[in-house]
Amino acid sequence: MRREELIWLSGLLEGEGSFMVGSPSQPNKCKIAVEMTDKDVVERVAAILGVHTTYRKARKENWKDTYSCYTSGDKAITLANKMYGFMGNRRRDQIDRMRASWTSFGLTDRDVLKIRELYKTGKYTQQRLADRFNVSQQVISGVITKKHYTRVA
Repeated sequence: MRREELIWLSGLLEGEGSFMVGSPSQPNKCKIAVEMTDKDVVERVAAILGVHTTYRKARKENWKDTYSCYTSGDKAITLANKMYGFMGNRRRDQIDRMRASWTSFGLTDRDVLKIRELYKTGKYTQQRLADRFNVSQQVISGVITKKHYTRVA
């Protein structure tokens, strides 16, 4: 993401965004979202985030249709961290709560790099790595495919 995009997105999300914590059952589903009636603006946000735009028909006759998009998990945390300095106190508080709700499946960044390294050797199955690092096979799969821990190179 270019710096200009980050600054534009930060300004928009300061006024129109939501920084949400994950639920207790899915703490890694923290989310940054935007919903508004300006389709072109939401499409620009979606393009920057690399996500899809969702359309919602107005629920009442005198309301306008809305458009929304969001990013979640590692991507949301990474983005929130990049935007933090551009945000006002209210949004920083929301980001702080979002960060606090975030869990990393008990893996450190060093663990993530080790998992990816071991898997590349071909000597370890996903289940064997899951047993070794005391997480589920689904978590290992997400680490390997970079669905989880996208911030770890």
